[in-house]
Amino acid sequence: MSSEPSPGVRLCGTDETAPEERRLKAGPLEAILDQGALRNITVAGREAIRGIAYVLRDRNWATPIPAIHDLDVTEDDAGFQVTYRGSHETGDERFSFTARIQATTDGTLEFSVEACPSTDWLTNRTGFVVLHPVDGVAGEPVTITHTDGRTSEERFPDLISPSQPFFDIRSMTHRVSGSLTVTCTMEGDAFEAEDQRNWTDASYKTYIRPLSNPRPYVMKAGVKDRQHVRLTTAGAPDDATGTDDRVVVTLRQATTRRMPLMALACDPEGVDDATSALEAVRLAGARRLWCHHDPSRGHDADDLARLVRLASMIGADPVLEAVLPLQSPDGRFSSDTSLLEAEIEALRDVAGSHAFTHVAASPLAYHKSYQPTETWPDVPPLDAISRLLREAFPGAAIGGGMHSYFTELNRKPPPGEAIDFITHTTCPIVHAGDDRSVMESLEALPSVMRSAMALSPGKPYLIGPSAIGMRFNPYGAAPVENPDNQRLAMARVDPRQRGLFNAAWLVGYIAAAATHGIDGLCLAAPTGAFGLVHRRQAWHQPWYDDSDFGSLVYPAFHVFRDAALHGECAVMDVAAADPARVQALAFEDDAGPVLWLANLTPTPQGVTVKGLQDQRVVASHGNTQTFTSLARDPLAMSSANASPVDPSSIMLGAYGVCRLSFIA
Repeated sequence: MSSEPSPGVRLCGTDETAPEERRLKAGPLEAILDQGALRNITVAGREAIRGIAYVLRDRNWATPIPAIHDLDVTEDDAGFQVTYRGSHETGDERFSFTARIQATTDGTLEFSVEACPSTDWLTNRTGFVVLHPVDGVAGEPVTITHTDGRTSEERFPDLISPSQPFFDIRSMTHRVSGSLTVTCTMEGDAFEAEDQRNWTDASYKTYIRPLSNPRPYVMKAGVKDRQHVRLTTAGAPDDATGTDDRVVVTLRQATTRRMPLMALACDPEGVDDATSALEAVRLAGARRLWCHHDPSRGHDADDLARLVRLASMIGADPVLEAVLPLQSPDGRFSSDTSLLEAEIEALRDVAGSHAFTHVAASPLAYHKSYQPTETWPDVPPLDAISRLLREAFPGAAIGGGMHSYFTELNRKPPPGEAIDFITHTTCPIVHAGDDRSVMESLEALPSVMRSAMALSPGKPYLIGPSAIGMRFNPYGAAPVENPDNQRLAMARVDPRQRGLFNAAWLVGYIAAAATHGIDGLCLAAPTGAFGLVHRRQAWHQPWYDDSDFGSLVYPAFHVFRDAALHGECAVMDVAAADPARVQALAFEDDAGPVLWLANLTPTPQGVTVKGLQDQRVVASHGNTQTFTSLARDPLAMSSANASPVDPSSIMLGAYGVCRLSFIA
């Protein structure tokens, strides 16, 4: 075994190499070529389109990544051209296509694909996806040209739309900056749009084939399918401000907002591992433990008692996350009130004398997703569920919302008068699993948080068990298995959980929650797929599994622990000049301010911190050089291990984090 972790394991928990990106330029237009897709298409330095990709979705909505063959890229004074072949095989299905991309110096870009499956291809959606950015676009006008030539003047949603905001699309025109506009024309079938912020994707997505059409559907073997996307621009942008080499972070005064109370989540299957690592789990400092109870999985009173004991051992308040099967003997979901009453009575009996501070129950039927216009499963009304829970657990706050994602909450919001708090979870890899998309999901969190608060104004807001990996799959049979530690959409086990990547992502997530006044935040489990502490599992964990050191912790442990120990402390106002590169979180400590910085990119970033008043600054770094000590010492990033630093010249390595404290 190697005594030292590889660079890939330090950064992303895996030795899988991240796909190479290539920046292409045609006059004022620039784009990143990434696995055959275009990302971050800018005009005169302003983002016009977030991405264009030809995407395959299988019958479970999983997103297989096609293999790229014969890639040819040409760049010259006239612009750039890209051609390649794509293919995918799964079981006895084989799918292939050819692609051509051409951009010219007048700001025109064309992306064409011709597909011809070798076998019948069963899919929920296969074709072009165009992503519009959120920043500078949310709430702004857009002109829609429909397939019959009609035009309509619309606006991109500000609060997140639960259903598709635009239908029957042929082209869309919106302002980028100043008088600069971009028009995106899409051909091959009618397109429609959805608000991808529902899933924490930082984009509005325009996609081919309306959801009202039957799915899954078959693309027949040997039948060609042609699709085409064309971008054109007009006008001129505002004067470009440029991008500084160093990111300026400005620290201001304390606010009236408070840090969220941090929570861990555990199900009965994870109790033994968590108990075996009890000392490290206790050091994580969680204030709450979400205890998952699901009778449909065979969970019983002993299982719940074990979870409550774990909560007591780590000094956390127990939160009951209960699943209500609500199924008749033939297995169909039922709205029978007597069945609901019996299940909640059984839940109360299983809970026994355990005092849960919060109870969040959801019908099993709502673990699957439905469009707002679809017929939802036949289960009792949500207000009836809340009323009976309140009677069964008179000392607990009763939550309303979903065990699944904000998407489902937005489509089926709880009756505000019947609940004490609102809740949902998140997952950043529903649609894409690449590093860039996961980090971009942080841009969508403010929209998610504002929209959730608007559904239940004035109610406390607790974000339930969330991580990079997918806990369960509302859109298919199950999360994707990931034995090779890849960057996969919809994977339950995501290797980045174990790397510096997750620590940086966690800083950004907690910063958004602190800024928006979120009351509670559950962003990890003690151990396992979503854990902070390593234990050997059924899947391989490079380097960690080969160590005989004892209870190793993942880099995110240190971010979580500091946030947990400072729950309800005053949040400080802090701003990063380029939050796509560097995120910042600041709060008051008894000894003075604490500032966390996180590099969201795979390249080093320089940071200058402003707003200090003759204070001595000490810092602890989480980077590839300190990775081993982070894994071995749960206190590695505490103030006791900090050293002096010049706040005007801080360097963050790839996906690096830094904890600064200020001493007068």
